[in-house]
Amino acid sequence: MFVKLKYILLSIFSTLICYFTSAETIVSPFNGKSINTDSLATSSYSFVCWGHWYGSPLNWHSALPSATVLSNIDSINAIQPTFIMAMGDLYRHTDSSTFYHFKSLVLKKFTSPIFNAVGNHEMDDRSFYESQFGKTIYSFRINGEIYIVLDGEIANCDLEGEQLSFFINKLDSALNDNSIKNVFIISHKLIWSTLDGVTEIFKNIHSNYECYNYSTFIESIYPKLLNLSDKKPVYWISGDYGFSLFYHKIKDHDLTFLACSITDSDEDAYLKFSISNDDKVYIQANSFTGKKLLPLESYNIDYWKLHLTNMNIISKAQLMVYNKYFWCGITISLLLILSGITLMRLRNK
Repeated sequence: MFVKLKYILLSIFSTLICYFTSAETIVSPFNGKSINTDSLATSSYSFVCWGHWYGSPLNWHSALPSATVLSNIDSINAIQPTFIMAMGDLYRHTDSSTFYHFKSLVLKKFTSPIFNAVGNHEMDDRSFYESQFGKTIYSFRINGEIYIVLDGEIANCDLEGEQLSFFINKLDSALNDNSIKNVFIISHKLIWSTLDGVTEIFKNIHSNYECYNYSTFIESIYPKLLNLSDKKPVYWISGDYGFSLFYHKIKDHDLTFLACSITDSDEDAYLKFSISNDDKVYIQANSFTGKKLLPLESYNIDYWKLHLTNMNIISKAQLMVYNKYFWCGITISLLLILSGITLMRLRNK
């Protein structure tokens, strides 16, 4: 009874704050920390981001984020980012035990406000997630920047209906609003992976690439982004499993696509965005493991074409083998077969 009451109260609280308490304060529904935008009005600020917090898909029973994330909480706190943008798959499974440990052992440890672009693993139980953290599609402003956060799970990697209308309206508004100097789009899914050159690479990295096989981005969204980026910089950052780091800037346009995800390897890293008080954006990739990284721009299409053959791609078959339910099914099937054989032999005696 107490647990149910606690969840009801948390749901009411999340709904009331709805990420924002006023025009000047943005509150994180994850750890209760806030951003006072008035105090940043003439200041530079920064944020950090990475996706796929739980790490390798082979961590089937993981109840906490990857070790590379857990061991770097203090280092993230030390740089004091204005906020942390998680890009989905915060945890492997949605259940009360995982949620309790994630909240008490992870979320509360970060000293900066945390926001999230949901991944498929949080959406194992959408109603539970929304009762704890509120809406999954939203936007907010800090100084000359607008942040648009999308939910790629509603339409299985595509954007449609109300969300597509919301997104297009935000892009149109940003185009006509001279006070907006930079546009940031955040998603877990690499909705933009249908770009020329990216498709060839990503479909060989991601075990569920067919989920990305939609035309909406190229037909309805990409032209809007090109038009907008002729007037102001646009950055689309995603965090689904596949690219530890990825950078792709569209030629002759101020439009940049980036990806950053945790893979439980020495490649694990995060992106730091620093925005100056004159709205200039500086991006830096920082290692979670101490490994020396190349300049961020080096992790482009050519880099991944070259390194693709050396990657250890996790296939659906591997994921299945590591899934306990697969072995339960095999065991039950074998028992049924053996039982059938035994019954047939008994009948033939």
